[in-house]
Amino acid sequence: MNLQMQISLSIFSFLYGIFFALTTTFSFKLLHHSNLWIRYLYTFGFVMLHILIYFWILRKFFYGILHPYSILLLSLGVLVEHMISARVEIRVKR
Repeated sequence: MNLQMQISLSIFSFLYGIFFALTTTFSFKLLHHSNLWIRYLYTFGFVMLHILIYFWILRKFFYGILHPYSILLLSLGVLVEHMISARVEIRVKR
């Protein structure tokens, strides 16, 4: 894998981590539904949809190559989104 593809994959993984965290935040009510079956069904579908989208984009644009750094940057994107949303939430409450 050349350097340009590694950089593009890293940026994509970071941005997809942010997208995943945002969609998790927006669908919080369905992910924490009081009915256990709805919660399990929605969580399974939600995770499977995101996995399919991520690997479809990897296959389409990056020839299906998964680098260990991409998983690290995906997690980092989720953490950055949570830190940003926590700061925004604190400022909105003021």
